[in-house]
Amino acid sequence: SLEEIFETIKTTENGSFAFSTDLNHLPFYMQVVSGEFIDEATGKLTTLSESKTLDCIFYEAPSGNSSLIHVTPLTTLSAQLSLTLMTKKEKTKDADTYAKQQIGNLFGLTNLPSIHPSDLTDEKPDIPDLDGTRYALVIAGLSEQAKHLAELHQDPSVDVMVLIKALTDDITDGIFD
Repeated sequence: SLEEIFETIKTTENGSFAFSTDLNHLPFYMQVVSGEFIDEATGKLTTLSESKTLDCIFYEAPSGNSSLIHVTPLTTLSAQLSLTLMTKKEKTKDADTYAKQQIGNLFGLTNLPSIHPSDLTDEKPDIPDLDGTRYALVIAGLSEQAKHLAELHQDPSVDVMVLIKALTDDITDGIFD
């Protein structure tokens, strides 16, 4: 059931989620409902809540029982598309694989679950990672688009999380348009 909470976790220093998984609970749906982050485009503190969430669906522990995953706007979009496809009687794992491929393809990213977004604000960047940089730039682009919409409509309540909510609402019909 999506309502069952079986673990509460905190982020690592770089914003990833580190946790131990009980392989009997896989697959699982992760929803981040609290916490804060600094929006790259505005520099404003953005607060997550029950109405402004980041989500992902996780099917496998990549190495042993320990996992490090990123929950981002793109994983949120793919989770919503996956849930939509599942309501249309698609097989769960097939729906999720397809959803991740589609969202990744939309933004020029291959194998979305395995890419870790680079930290573009780090003064000491890691070894250049084209996919990680592209992923981070997509997220920054979404932040910039939200900032533009807020200015265009003179509505300071529009932030990246409002944009993500609108995009996930859009994808509920199975088409990202």
